[in-house]
Amino acid sequence: MKKILLVALAAITLASCAKNEVVELNEGNAISFRAWTENASRKAPTTTASIADFDVWAYLSDETLYMDAFKVSGGTGAWDYDNHKFWPEGTVDFFAFSPAAVADGVVADAEKDELVIAGFTQTNVLGDQIDLLYAATLGQTRAANATGVNMVFDHALSLISFKALNSNTAGMKVTISGVSIDNVSDTATFTHPLTATAENDDVTAGVDRAKWSAWDAKDATYAAGMENADYLVTDASVEITEDAAGRLLLIPQEGTAWTPGAVDEGARFIVTCKIQDTDTGVYLLGDSSNYGEVAIPFTPNWHPGKHYIYTFQFGEGAGYDPLTGTPIVAPINFNEIVVDDFAAGANAGVDAL
Repeated sequence: MKKILLVALAAITLASCAKNEVVELNEGNAISFRAWTENASRKAPTTTASIADFDVWAYLSDETLYMDAFKVSGGTGAWDYDNHKFWPEGTVDFFAFSPAAVADGVVADAEKDELVIAGFTQTNVLGDQIDLLYAATLGQTRAANATGVNMVFDHALSLISFKALNSNTAGMKVTISGVSIDNVSDTATFTHPLTATAENDDVTAGVDRAKWSAWDAKDATYAAGMENADYLVTDASVEITEDAAGRLLLIPQEGTAWTPGAVDEGARFIVTCKIQDTDTGVYLLGDSSNYGEVAIPFTPNWHPGKHYIYTFQFGEGAGYDPLTGTPIVAPINFNEIVVDDFAAGANAGVDAL
């Protein structure tokens, strides 16, 4: 069996270690908030300590829209908003998106299931990627929220990072300078789920929690940030993306894998690297001054609130040429072995003395 390049995948639920915040209370019976998040995300993860603002919608038990995109801002112990609303009789359901700037385009109506962010686009600029959060706190009353309404935010996106190892350091030397994901969707529509969010909950499969739909064409490319510009792959599995800052926040989606040699369609990883023969230093890909590219097909199956860790295992192979689809590294094998028969020589007489 041909071994081109093994890609191992581990999926981790983005768990929370954040604790509840104590916040400043409003006087009287005004509705106030407390907010915290589950761990995850981009250049600096959005956490309980770093979440800056969110927009809130509140519905009464008869589905009256009581708060429409109220911007709550501040931070630990200091959450506040303009034009305070006061507790009505009965119960209130609260829904929120963060950051508030993303939520500003949401149009709400009398139906709670119509809180939609249409055409959300994730940028491919690492430092500008958005960690889209959502929260739902249901059936709340004044008596149960003397210290403020607790809002636990879940991550609506998927977090992607990369590791690498070389199981054949005696045969090849691999140096990586970049990793990107090719042919995925960068735009889709998100509908706020109606299920309450809770600390350390498991956002499973996005079936009844985070709702994504209407994906655009799968033609976007995202480049991860590297821990080192020239990373020498060893026999130990080590993360090669820069922790937090280099990881990618992408829209949850399914897809099909690229077929080597076919047109540039289907999901694949592009690894920018040099590959050398260990004994002689001869370059099998790239040269002393330039890197080459390796393509590895994969099938995206990403869910909201999950951290996916892909591990590239170099060994007997190293992926495919992105243009031709031919294997980058092909071991020298020997096939049919033939030993010729002895050819008949000329007969010659020898005088016996």
